This record gives sequence, C-alpha cells and structure tokens, in this order.
Amino acid sequence: MPPAVITKRDGSTVPFDLNRIVSAISKAQQAANNEDSELALELAEVVQDHLDAESTDHIDIEDIQDAVLTVLSGTMHYEVASAYARYRDTRERERRQQRVDNPSDTTRPNIFIIDALGTRAEWDRDRLIRYCENILDLPANVSKDIVRRVESMLAETNMHELDAALLLSLLDAAMVTCGCHAAAQERAPYRMDRVDVEHCMTVDETARSTDQLISSHILRQWSLRNGPGSDVLRLYSEGRLWVDGLDNPRRGTLLSVGLDGHSDVWHIIATAWNVIMDARESWQCVQIIFPPMVLGALEKDCIETGTDKEADPEKKPCKLAQALDSIGRFAECYLYCDGRTPLLQSWPLTSKSIGLATYAEDFLLQGQLQELGLSMISGPHLMQPHYTRRIAVRLAINAEGLDENHSHMDMLAMALASAASTRLQHLSLNSDIAGTEVRYAIFGLPPGSVAMKYLEGQVVQEGLRSNIPLSRSTTLPTAACNHFTRLYGV
Repeated sequence: MPPAVITKRDGSTVPFDLNRIVSAISKAQQAANNEDSELALELAEVVQDHLDAESTDHIDIEDIQDAVLTVLSGTMHYEVASAYARYRDTRERERRQQRVDNPSDTTRPNIFIIDALGTRAEWDRDRLIRYCENILDLPANVSKDIVRRVESMLAETNMHELDAALLLSLLDAAMVTCGCHAAAQERAPYRMDRVDVEHCMTVDETARSTDQLISSHILRQWSLRNGPGSDVLRLYSEGRLWVDGLDNPRRGTLLSVGLDGHSDVWHIIATAWNVIMDARESWQCVQIIFPPMVLGALEKDCIETGTDKEADPEKKPCKLAQALDSIGRFAECYLYCDGRTPLLQSWPLTSKSIGLATYAEDFLLQGQLQELGLSMISGPHLMQPHYTRRIAVRLAINAEGLDENHSHMDMLAMALASAASTRLQHLSLNSDIAGTEVRYAIFGLPPGSVAMKYLEGQVVQEGLRSNIPLSRSTTLPTAACNHFTRLYGV
C-alpha cells in the first residue's frame, strides 16, 4: 500500500494523492516537449510501487520527489528527469528566498545539516538564532540578521545537505558582513586543509607520527593566537623571529640527561628507557648521552657478530644495536666517544637520531658523521656525574641586514622577550619546567661586531625587564634555519 500520509515542508500532513505525482510528471514532460498523459500515469504508478516498497505510513514530500527522479532516470526518460530536477531546484530556491524575505514564514528550507558524526538534522532557524545569541553572545536583532543572511546565501544554491563545518563558515562570513568583525575573529576556528590531512595520512610514517603531525598543525595556530602581540606575530611571519614549541605548547623544549656508567650495559639501556618514559609527558625532546662503555660494548658485539652491511646487507644487527635503534625512535641519543671508533667504517645503527658525543670539538670526526647524516655534540660537562640539562624555551632572531638599524634591533629584542614570556605562561602548568633555561640565538650579524654586542645587550635588558634570565646559545637549531628562509621568500 502507498503511504497514507505525506508530510509537507511546513510540517503539516496531507493524504497521499497519486494525481499530484501524475501532474508533476506531466509538467516535466511538457517542459521537455515530450507530453504523454498515459505514460505519465504509468510512471506515477511505478513511483507508487516504489513507495510501497518502503512500507511506511508516513513519508516526506522530499522522499516522493526523490522517488520520481529515480523512476524517471531508471526508465531512461533522461530529458524528462532533467526538466523535473530543474523545476524542483527552481521552486526550492523560490521558497528559500521567500522565507528570507518574510521572516515570519515558518516553512523550513529543504536543507539538512550533517554533523561530524553523520547525524542529519532539519534546518532550524530559531535554533541558529539561539546559537548566535547564547554561544556567540550577539544581540537578538543581530543574530536574526546573521541567520537571514546565511539563508539568503543558501537560497542561491540547490544544496539539500550542508556540512555543519560549512554552516559555521557561512555564519562567520555573515558576521563579518554584519559588522561583527571582532566576534568573528575571536571565534574563528582552528583549521587544517583537507589536502594537508590527506598528506599526513599517506606519508610513510608511524601512526604516532601522523597523530603528532596533525595535532602540531592545530596547536601552532593556538599558540599564535593566545598571547603574542601583533608585533611578535608580524616578525614571526616575516622570518625575523623563531620560537620553538609553538606546536607543542605544554611541553618544554629539551631534557638532556647523561647516564652514569655501570658494569652491565643492559642496565644502562633499561635506565635510558626509564628516563624517556618519565620525561615524554613534559618534554618535546629527550636527549640521552650514553657513557663510553656503551660504544665499547657496541664495537665488541659488532666485531663478534661480524656485522657488516656492505658485505652482507641482510644480516641482522647485533642485539645492542637493535636496542639502541629502538631508543632512537623516541629520543636523541649520543654515544660518548673517547677518540676514534671503527664503527664509522660500517655504521651498524639505522636510526638517524643516534650520533656521537666527545669531550672537545673534533672537526675530522664531525665531518665523518655529517657524511653519514649523523650529528655530534661536545663538551667536558657531558660526562659529569648526574649531568642533567633542562631547556624550557629556545628562541632565535634573524638580524641580517640590520647592522645600522638600531630601532629595528630594539624591536627584535622586545619581541623575543615577549615571545619567551608567552611560552613560559603556556608552560606554567608543567611543574617540571620550574627553574629551567631559556636559550636564544642571534643569526645574521658578524660575531663580536658592534651590532652583535648591541643586540645581545638589548636582549639581556629586555629579559631582565620581563624577569626572564635569557642565556645565549652559539648554535642555531635546524628548525630556526628553515624558518628564517621566509625572509628571503623561499
């Protein structure tokens, strides 16, 4: 049996009437210059049979129209189907525009809102007005005007389903056109382009790395919107200022730990894992410096097992190399080296996060490591008992071309101190950050030059005014170098 009751767009109900379907098909035939009253009746009866299969007593008028289109297309009456679809869209636009022009009209547009969970909800003007009033804190008259403008935009389309995220974007656009620029800017959502998400999902990364890529994109937007002033944002976007940790604002920059020696190398490996597990919640990067005996044990194991990648690429590495590679997935690792190591002839580790640490700078050794794509750190402090270093924030400024521009250098110094203060505020809930270092680097000025001394003095003064003990770093992080390329349009 056909449905007994048809629900109209305004919510009212009427009995099912086959003649109305016949009339609609006939009008579409006339528009397609293919009028045939007998065929119209036959097609209407097919539509009725189609609705019978739904086995429901109530049906929306939109479902009937969908069924008409399905039957016309399925019976290969494409021109009639096209004429029917055009007429349907035209009438829908007229109804939407009429509703916009007449705010008292309670007929709902033929639009369903689809939320993030896929739930469909009918268009509800009053609910949108309440949203503008209660959530966006807008006056009632402005809220009504905004919703009417959104409906006016939709009246020009033939959309029947609207994603909730797109609806919010339309509300933002309507707020701007109504003069609510500040409110629109304040509630502007954090966005990530679909293309970027798809890229993150397809690159050859672990699931954890993919999560980090996506979350860091959103958190960087949050950091830039919460705290820094317009001058800081401008200098950052120009490539004059770099701030570490914007994509991870609740964690400190670096925890560096030197592990003490032990007779059992596997005890040292277990200690390294404990340090990483304890620190990963509070620090973006964990740096582990292994005592000399670990490198010695690795050399011994590799010699005993005959590990040589070039001679036998398929041969499995020794167990110690496997353990170090696993740690290298979660931390920067440095094997303390007293001098030369034969492992550089056939480096047994696959992780690029594992390098060497030395007592003093060794440029020959550093060159060998660079050829392997590995890094090196040096300093007598690295093997001091219980060595630990905590850096809360790292910053850098690009002063290239500003040798004689003291006012611009003053602005850079103030922006650096302001950015450091903002990052420390973001870190205030992290109890492990208390008493840690804030490090900065200067790029683009000759070492020891008058301009370098002037800028360094200004940075120190601004740090003292902000009660931030800034300490100078002589090395520029790779991330800062990459960021500074913005200044040159790269």
